[in-house]
Amino acid sequence: MENLLFEILRSPVESTINKLEDRLNLEEGACEFLMLLKSNNVIAFTYMKMKIKDWSTNNRRLEMLGSNQGVFFGLVDSCTEQNLELYCDTLEAMSLKDIVWVDFIDFLVQKDGPRSFRVLNSLFKKFRILKRSDKLYTEIISSILKTGPLFTKYYLSTPPSTNLVEANTNLLEMFFSLVYQDIHPFFEDNSASFFSSFVALYRVQELQGILSEIYNLFILKYPECVDMTQILGSVLSSITKYDYIKYQILLNITRRKNVHAVSKFKDIVIKAIQIGAYLSDKEKEEMNDNTLEYTRSILKNQDNYRGMVSEIIEHCKSMFGEGWCAKLLASTTDSEMLVFFHLSLKFRDERILKECKMVARSTSADVYLSVVSFRYLIFSGEYDFIDVGYISSKHPGRYFSIFLLKGFFDRQFSIKDIFLRQIDYNSTTSINTTATYGVLVVSTIKFIISNIEDEYSSALLLSLIKYEASLMTKPLYASLVEYLKTNVRNINSVISYSYLFDVLGLVYLQEKDDTAILELSDIILQEDIVDMYSSIFHLLAIVVKLSTKDLSGLLQIISVEKLWTAKELRLSLVCLSGALYSKGYCTREQIDYIIAYLSSINKYYSYILIDNTLLSPIPEDTDIEEQFINSTVLAKNNIIDREKYKALYCKILGYLLNNFITRKNVRRVLRALMEGSKIVGSLEYVKEIIEKNSINIGYENVPISTFMVFDI
Repeated sequence: MENLLFEILRSPVESTINKLEDRLNLEEGACEFLMLLKSNNVIAFTYMKMKIKDWSTNNRRLEMLGSNQGVFFGLVDSCTEQNLELYCDTLEAMSLKDIVWVDFIDFLVQKDGPRSFRVLNSLFKKFRILKRSDKLYTEIISSILKTGPLFTKYYLSTPPSTNLVEANTNLLEMFFSLVYQDIHPFFEDNSASFFSSFVALYRVQELQGILSEIYNLFILKYPECVDMTQILGSVLSSITKYDYIKYQILLNITRRKNVHAVSKFKDIVIKAIQIGAYLSDKEKEEMNDNTLEYTRSILKNQDNYRGMVSEIIEHCKSMFGEGWCAKLLASTTDSEMLVFFHLSLKFRDERILKECKMVARSTSADVYLSVVSFRYLIFSGEYDFIDVGYISSKHPGRYFSIFLLKGFFDRQFSIKDIFLRQIDYNSTTSINTTATYGVLVVSTIKFIISNIEDEYSSALLLSLIKYEASLMTKPLYASLVEYLKTNVRNINSVISYSYLFDVLGLVYLQEKDDTAILELSDIILQEDIVDMYSSIFHLLAIVVKLSTKDLSGLLQIISVEKLWTAKELRLSLVCLSGALYSKGYCTREQIDYIIAYLSSINKYYSYILIDNTLLSPIPEDTDIEEQFINSTVLAKNNIIDREKYKALYCKILGYLLNNFITRKNVRRVLRALMEGSKIVGSLEYVKEIIEKNSINIGYENVPISTFMVFDI
């Protein structure tokens, strides 16, 4: 038996395990295994832990467990510490499988010692993870009735002993498990006495973890059973450094807006906030070693380090107002913390903004002050031009700086500005390039090429080229294209590549050189890089529309029916179909077939294709926006009566004055509105309607280069 166990330890192959299991089927083998357990053979304990789940459905093993109850009860006292840990894991699994001996809990309660508490703790852990049921709750009640005398002895009859750390740890774990699903009257009726004992025990550092779990559970599930002031005072007096679970307690109490409890400790709460607001070494390490992930979390409002402190500040601000906020701000002279406090309070302070802008304009500023300054500028919407050096360095705030620069250029020349210029609306935005902008393009491309692609630097490059395509010199373009061709087979960020492909589209619109796009198309299609199909189809649509080359071979793309079933590809395929039709590469019958298919799935796509190709009416029962877009296209091409169109134009004006345009249709409707105003010879109400819907003009449902060519 022992040799087989050693063999299994070295190599747990099925044949050896089967040999041992066959031997256990014999009375002699079972006795031998039990003797190994009694002699503290660690491999025997390890094997039992490994196999107990299988044994729970094996009648012979269940018989071995049941008929040798005395042996297994005795192991609680006789096994070594190492084996007790293995045995507790085994018993936890047995409890989950409901194969624990009926009187085992009674036996353990009677023993009344640290080891028996440890075993009871293992047996009760399942109450935290199993789904609530009548059967489970019956078992919980039975367990409470059996262990009640222990809780009475240690926490109700006499003051708790702070010296019994191990015993208290397991008793408190048991308490937590037994109240996790619901609270029994025994605990509810005696909650005040229990928590008086718990507050006394909270002074013992080793017990603070489990007691904090209990505090949080009662604050969230059984608030009527506890004195929040008592708990808050207990926790606040113990805080000397940031401790996640303790700050979770503060957060849960402040979330409940318990003014009575928190007001008694206003100054101590500020001190605790200060302690939690210090920039930890762990956060600094994350900033430096996982800069991109750290930035992503912050920009998604998921501060994994000081987010809880920020929320505590926010709730205290709500409860106590400006006086408390002023006291908080006056409590520190640490520059980084002061900016963090303003960020958490959501205060826009011109003096702090000025200081943050100064920091952003110099890479020589304190590293971590720079990071929080970037965060504050982003929160405040202050997208200033900052020191380009942040991008070319390994600064932990480099992605924040990139995000700020993108915001700066988007403010200078947004998608809205592009669109308004395109439809000849009063766009007064002027393009003023400087040598610094050219340096920024160089730095951004170098950054992209020398790092794993990310959505922030790619978006910045797109904003720069959207602002002024001539900033992309031929050598820079060549290096970007080479990077894409080399790395497109190993994409880490699809959204990053979609931005970079849009950059190619914008450059193509200026230079009309389709070489790079067609080369990338070959790679993507030949190697089935499905993630980039949408981006490359959009680019191919533009090239087909504007190129003088024979690109009829691309017809095979829109002929693959499986592609049309992918929702994310439909708009790009619609654009490509429209472009191919406009060049005579596909027939009216083919377009009719596609339109019929799209109509059965989503009519929106069919309307776009109709308006970009066939110049034919759509059904009269279509919604008013689509009717107007379609009629404007037809009127522009003299296909419908102008007087009839004027009547529809007046009708749509009334509708648009009283309703917002559907977001996905904003650009299409506004294009039609501007074109229609020329047809009817009146700009009345046009400005009002455009301004009313301007917030959605930048809706990013297609690449920028696409909507500059197609009516989408």
